[in-house]
Amino acid sequence: MSVRDALESDLKLMPARVRVSALAESARVLADTLDGMPGARDAASCAKELRAHLVDLKSASDVTPEQADPIDLIIDSAATR
Repeated sequence: MSVRDALESDLKLMPARVRVSALAESARVLADTLDGMPGARDAASCAKELRAHLVDLKSASDVTPEQADPIDLIIDSAATR
């Protein structure tokens, strides 16, 4: 199984809005880079970034669409002060 295949398996479990996000596309590019068998240093950097992307994608999956926009969160928190 390739890194890209594993990523797509994870993305299938996430909401559609997350699967089509720019962050998901960036994760796909990183997975493709890893599948291209880069050198050890490049592979380590790509793997680290891919792990960070997956954490962010999973976090985005857990919020409601209304909470997904950070600007709205800032406005809401300022309004409740």
